[in-house]
Amino acid sequence: MQDTMSGLMVEAGVGQGTPGSPESGPAALALLASTPPSTNRGCFTPPSAISDLNTRVGPPLAFGLDYLRITVFGSFDDVAHVVDRELVEPGELSHVHWSSVGPVGRWERLELLDGDLMQLKSPKTANDPYVVVELKGEGCSACQSHLRRFMVAIDGLYRWNGKRVDIRWDHHCLSPGLVKPLCKRGQFISRSLSLADYGWRENSGGQTCYLGSRENLRHVRWYDKRGFNRMELELHDDWASDLLRRFIACGPEDFSRLAVGYLLTAVDFRDVGTVTRAHRAARPDWWEAFIGVAEKVKTLTKTSEKRPVPAIPVGIMDDWVKRNRRMFLRAELALGKDWMFRRSRYWSRERGEMEYGSDKLLEPRDQAAVEALRLYAESGLCGTPNGLPF
Repeated sequence: MQDTMSGLMVEAGVGQGTPGSPESGPAALALLASTPPSTNRGCFTPPSAISDLNTRVGPPLAFGLDYLRITVFGSFDDVAHVVDRELVEPGELSHVHWSSVGPVGRWERLELLDGDLMQLKSPKTANDPYVVVELKGEGCSACQSHLRRFMVAIDGLYRWNGKRVDIRWDHHCLSPGLVKPLCKRGQFISRSLSLADYGWRENSGGQTCYLGSRENLRHVRWYDKRGFNRMELELHDDWASDLLRRFIACGPEDFSRLAVGYLLTAVDFRDVGTVTRAHRAARPDWWEAFIGVAEKVKTLTKTSEKRPVPAIPVGIMDDWVKRNRRMFLRAELALGKDWMFRRSRYWSRERGEMEYGSDKLLEPRDQAAVEALRLYAESGLCGTPNGLPF
């Protein structure tokens, strides 16, 4: 615990230590200069780490998700039910309400929670029905402690893809002015960003230094517009999916270190002009202190290592019935209610998918789907499966 958080927790007290102590010298650059104002954005800092700092000066560094957008392949009503159960009701949003504003543009259904804290939207036409779930900064704040549980539930019920994830670190010494010279001179190593991706903005609201843009799969920015320093890492597509899958598999304390590992794939400050091989160059003291024991994420999870696609939930089957309702109705009225089911069995046996003379399915995937659908038998179409471990 202590090792995990050593590189992620910094507090006030610059210049208060004795020479040679961690509170003075170069390491003091990693400490906060003053108590920053509070923020209403989410905090993923483990409570135990906060309690360890009760006797020290200044708040702990705040860390968490600041934006989340995923695509979930399922019916709108089923996905909305999981969102309500896992995010809205247990979070700080139980007093707010959904409002429907669809159809809009390409979206058949678009629902907003309390203005724009959270969005659910599904397209007008799609061969594979899906729902886009989007949480912005304030939505992530209200649901921060429930996000992992929500992703575990989604991962267990649906096929899904990550589209964008923002991670943010607040209240630290990494100001835009501190990182600007290194970004401007290319004093960093990165798998995806270069000196050409450097940018700087300054106005009455504050300063912003950034590497990359939202067209990059990874994008980093530093700014001080809220009266304190914030660093954000923005991940898209495969990188967002990979981080979320590892997020599901680990706890909050491990995730804080893992997030720094993803940050290092985008930018790792080094004195690259001093050695031939950049990865051997020294890091600035303040960057070394921030990283702590975190290690760079080496590679994205291979497809073969990803979780198998879960069985089809009942909502997707209902969408399939809805799209083919006329064909089903004609067959029922002309040939009887059981005709389609008898033909389904016949063709399944002919294709080697079902044993003759029994109800045994020969494909493990089909059998898994049957077991998953049985959980919905008594819960209704838009209910949740019995036995879900939450």
